Formats: sequence, C-alpha cells, structure tokens
Amino acid sequence: SQRVPPFPRTPMISQARVGLLEIIISESGTVDSVRMIHSVAGYYDTDLLSAARKWKYKPATKDGQPVRFRSVMRINVAAQ
Repeated sequence: SQRVPPFPRTPMISQARVGLLEIIISESGTVDSVRMIHSVAGYYDTDLLSAARKWKYKPATKDGQPVRFRSVMRINVAAQ
C-alpha cells in the first residue's frame, strides 16, 4: 500500500511537481529506509517521507526466498 499525502496548493506553486524517492524494502515487506533523491518541495518532502515509512509491500523474492530490495520511485504530485 502506498498512500501519498496531498500536495498543498500555494500561491508560489500551482503546477505539478516531480521528485525521486529511494525506498529500501525489507524481507518482510516493511520499509527499512527511505530518502529523497530529488526533492518535490522542501515543505512537502517531510510529509512524503513520513508517509512512505508506513508503506507495506509484498516482499521481493530470489530463488523463492524473500530478499531485501531497493526501489527508486518517481513521485508526481499536483497542487490541489
């Protein structure tokens, strides 16, 4: 599950923004670590990182065994 927090509309930012998020997913499918590779917006990144730490995944597997996995995710948000 991946819920992304709403991106707030501000007078200075009224268009969509794009960022890159690196996620390390454990063998059990929980998020071990998360970091911004490319910022969406400084005031928004904190909320996004907090939300991403709660995300859950089906674990990646190798030879039928769950393994730790690194994922880079493109985040596209639109002002609301």
